[in-house]
This record gives sequence, C-alpha cells and structure tokens, in this order.
Amino acid sequence: RWYYRNDKDLLRKIKLDASPALDLENDYRRYLKGGLSVLKLAHVNSVKPYQGNNVIVTFGMVTPLKKTAVSGYAILLNIDRGEASVLYRRKTDFPLHNAQILSDKYILMNDSYKMEVLLIGLKDRKIKKKIRIPGTWLRGLALCDKDRIIVGSSPAGVYEVDLQKGRITGRFNLSQNPNEAVHGLAVIKE
Repeated sequence: RWYYRNDKDLLRKIKLDASPALDLENDYRRYLKGGLSVLKLAHVNSVKPYQGNNVIVTFGMVTPLKKTAVSGYAILLNIDRGEASVLYRRKTDFPLHNAQILSDKYILMNDSYKMEVLLIGLKDRKIKKKIRIPGTWLRGLALCDKDRIIVGSSPAGVYEVDLQKGRITGRFNLSQNPNEAVHGLAVIKE
C-alpha cells in the first residue's frame, strides 16, 4: 500500500526527506499530551475524489513542539499507481484545508489562518483571488457550480460565495458558539 513516508520522490518535493520513519503501529495522536519525538508530522485535513482513481489530499506539516504548521500542501494522489505530485505548496502558520480542482483551471482551497478562500491557477500556481470569510476557523468547501461555492466556518456558519464577483452572496448561521465549526459540506443536486 502507498504511504507518503515511503514515497521518496514526494518526500523530497515537500522537503521531508530527512524526517525519521514512523512506526505505523504507534498512535501518534498522543503528541498533544507530550512524549512525541518525531519532529514533523503530516496533519491531513481533507481528501477529495478527483477524476477516476485520483484523490486530492490537503495537509500541513506540523511541528509538535511548536504546535504550528510550517507548510501547507495539496497533493494529487493516484490510488491505483501510488503516484503523488504536489499541486500547491505554501508556507503558512496553519495547515491548508479542502483543496479541489475547479474546471481543470484552478485549485480552490481554504486558508484557515488568514480566513480566506484561495483561487489558484492550476498551471502557474499563482493566487488569482482571495476571498475573505468572517469567523475564527475556515473549514468545509463544496462546489455549487462553476461560479459558486459554499464554505463552512466558526462560529458554525455556511457562506455562499460568488467566485466571479469575489464576495459572499448568502449566509446561514447554525450557532454563535466559537467552538463549533462546519467542517464538511456537500451539495446534493436534485
């Protein structure tokens, strides 16, 4: 089975090739309580199916001692062949979330640290648009159509965003509690 720490080419691309190997039988979630000696971990935030047997994985490289991310990534992984390529990399203080490809032209994802939805050129990897979303956490992202998305935030809310206009066009609040967030969204077309 494919595992990112065994993919030497991917590790080199994401600058993780010097990190120690992980024992897959160990539960590394305990680092929050102290006792983890591994210097860097991949914190996976979302997995999105894409064209056949491919998935887009969004994650951040977390340094447990600082409890902050040093880089955020979106990778394209072919499940059948176990091949991975970096779609986007950004130095950030918090992992990126919910990456997906829009119309085979853009990468769309949440930057939770800056509370922005990013529209990034798929070919040149340059940010084309940043759309600010209110709240303290930005989670969840789903395509309504080629021009509209919905995103989740904290306090628990859902925002409709017009990508062409670069602004929020609708909102629905579920809670005002800052500890509640909408993490997963899906659009069901009837």
